[in-house]
Amino acid sequence: MVTMIPQQSCYYQSYNKRLTCVCNSTETAAYLNLKMMYYVSDRSGGNHDIRSVFLQQCKELLVVLDLQKVDASRFPISFRSIMKVQVEKIVFEPLYSVQQQLQLEFYNVEQLIFKRVFVEDTLKLRARNVKEARFVKSNFAHIPSRGFEISNAKLLEIRDNIFWRVSPESIQVSDVAALFRLRHLAKVG
Repeated sequence: MVTMIPQQSCYYQSYNKRLTCVCNSTETAAYLNLKMMYYVSDRSGGNHDIRSVFLQQCKELLVVLDLQKVDASRFPISFRSIMKVQVEKIVFEPLYSVQQQLQLEFYNVEQLIFKRVFVEDTLKLRARNVKEARFVKSNFAHIPSRGFEISNAKLLEIRDNIFWRVSPESIQVSDVAALFRLRHLAKVG
């Protein structure tokens, strides 16, 4: 597995205020620890007004989203044209706890995997044209109404998760060929 160096793999486009990270090779698996503080902090020299983040064109991507010292609500993160995405960890800034909402979008992804991930703040996730989406043994602090929208998928597996706070209709599914939901703990409210 190749470790992506954000300074070499990511670039900022000022005209659309987008941070884009691209794998160096579509033939190998890659690991990315995306520390957003680096791109928005004055101290690091980043100081960019980022409105969106795109991660794209990878064969396999194991990713850590490090959102310390930033408000996760400021920029949706999109994963596009990736064969396999595994979200290993999401780190939020406690200062913005309860008021921030991370938005993740997955488009044209063959496999999306959340396994043993603890999401300690609000998450809104949209997955379209994904062959397999698996959410296994993960903890989700808050999923708002229409927080998970999964469409055009061949397989959706939601198994052994804990949803601490969900709203009615939190998980929306359409055009999914096979759906597996087993043993969950959820608190609606």
